[in-house]
Amino acid sequence: MGYRRLALLVVLACAPACRSGVEDKAAAQPELPAPRTPADAEARLAPRPPPPLPGAAGRVLGRVTSTAGEPLPEFAVEARPEPPGGRAPRRARTDARGAFALELPPDVYVLRVAPAARADGRSFVEPPTDRLVVVAPAEEERVDFTLEEGGALVGFVGDAQGRPVDSAILYAGPVNGLSQPSRELARTDAEGRFEVQGLAPGRLFVLATAAALASGWREIAIEPGVTRALALELAPCTWILPRCVDAQGARLAAELLAEDGAGQRYLPFLDGQARPWFGPFLAGTYRLSARRGTSVSERSLVLSGAEPLYEVELVLE
Repeated sequence: MGYRRLALLVVLACAPACRSGVEDKAAAQPELPAPRTPADAEARLAPRPPPPLPGAAGRVLGRVTSTAGEPLPEFAVEARPEPPGGRAPRRARTDARGAFALELPPDVYVLRVAPAARADGRSFVEPPTDRLVVVAPAEEERVDFTLEEGGALVGFVGDAQGRPVDSAILYAGPVNGLSQPSRELARTDAEGRFEVQGLAPGRLFVLATAAALASGWREIAIEPGVTRALALELAPCTWILPRCVDAQGARLAAELLAEDGAGQRYLPFLDGQARPWFGPFLAGTYRLSARRGTSVSERSLVLSGAEPLYEVELVLE
C-alpha cells in the first residue's frame, strides 16, 4: 500500500505541468484557413498567364502625326532612361504610317521626338515637353505625338567687309519687350551659312555673335511652311558688367534693366559666378537702371564698340 500511495501522489503533482505543456502547443499552432467557397475554387483552378521572366523587355508603341492628322515618316523617337545613369538612349524611326516601336528593358524613360528634314521643305516644331513613361516587363505602353508645322530660317553671317564668319552662334531671344540671348539656334559653317528648321510660328528675335563681334537684334516673323532668309553683319560689340553698391561701397542685389536709344529694353543674364551681364551691345547710347525698394539709380552710357568690356557702378541709397 505504501508504494501505491507514493505513485498516486507523483501522478497528481505532475498533472498541472502536463496540462500546461499541451495548452502551450495548442496556442502555438497557426490558425487554419477559412473554408473555400465554390468561387474560390474556380478562381484557383482557372488558367493564369505565366509570370514575366526577370528582365523581360517591354514595348512602347505610338504614332507621330501632324495637327492635320497626316502621318510623319522618318522622324526619330528617342527613349532616354531617367535618371540616365550612364545608360545610352534607345531610338527608333517612324515608318510610312508614322508608327514606331521601341523594345525597352523595364525602367522609367523620357520620350522625345526629333523632327526630321523633309524633301518637300516642310518642317515641324519639336514638342515643348517630353513624355514620361514607365515600361513594365512584357507590357506595352502607347505614346502618340502630334506635331505643329513650323517655319524655317536660313541665312548668312558676315563681317563688315562681307567676308563669311565661321562658327558664329545664332541665338534666339524672347519677344516680350525684354530681350536677352536665351537659347542657341545654330552655328555657321565655313561659308558663314546657317539653317534652322522647326521654328514655332510667331515673332522671334535673333542675334549672332562671334568673339568680340555681334549683330544687332533682328525681329523675324515665323510662319508655318515658310522659309525666311536673313543676312546678319557683325560689328565690334561691348559687354556691360554692372555692380550695385550702397553709399559705403558694400555690394547690393537690385533689379537691373537696360534700354537702347530705340527704346528696346534688355534684361541681364547671370554667368557661372551669379554676376549679372548685359550685351552684346553695338555702338550707341544706352541707359542702365537699378532699383532696390524705393531707391533708383540710373546711368547713361555712350558705347563706341571699341571696348569689349564696360564695368558700371550704380549707387543705391
